[in-house]
Amino acid sequence: MANIQDLHDLLKVKADEAIRTDSSSTATRTSFAYGAITSSTEISDINTFRTGMFIYNGTDVSVYIGLGDVAVSTSNFSLVIKANGYFELPYGFKGSIRTIQSGGSSGSIYLTEFTN
Repeated sequence: MANIQDLHDLLKVKADEAIRTDSSSTATRTSFAYGAITSSTEISDINTFRTGMFIYNGTDVSVYIGLGDVAVSTSNFSLVIKANGYFELPYGFKGSIRTIQSGGSSGSIYLTEFTN
């Protein structure tokens, strides 16, 4: 069994090692805003070019998110973003995203999607 120091050394990024990035691709950012969503609504379609997405809940109620092509409800969801909360989509997820709010609200849900 590995000790804590071994795990630390394994996970540590050494200062003399470069972090490589793919500078050959050009990323595009697209932003969306949605008002009150009271029924299961697709807010992002399947996108094979997606490299990332941020979702910000700028409402005063919880927002229920479903990852994948499923009907979302307050009892069937993948995750909950509380009022004024934030979620970063897991890298590599290309599927559709659906949402519903827990009730009437003021404010909006904001998405920023990155593609290449």
